[in-house]
Amino acid sequence: MVGAVQTGLVDGLPLERVPDLRRAVAAGLDHGAPDAVRQIEENGMLDSDGHEALLETMRRIVREVDSPKTAARPS
Repeated sequence: MVGAVQTGLVDGLPLERVPDLRRAVAAGLDHGAPDAVRQIEENGMLDSDGHEALLETMRRIVREVDSPKTAARPS
């Protein structure tokens, strides 16, 4: 989440969608960037490939949370 905020990935996300984003990140990173998650858990660091995988997964999660279909779902 911190990286998404620092890189501006969530700048356009309405505040009321933040709880949905938090849930989606918790569920999505293990599936979307498992090697990056493993690197963080084992080393506390990421190599450049892991960093890119993590950012791309976060971009996808933000797009999904910010999509009209997702916004229409009750929380």
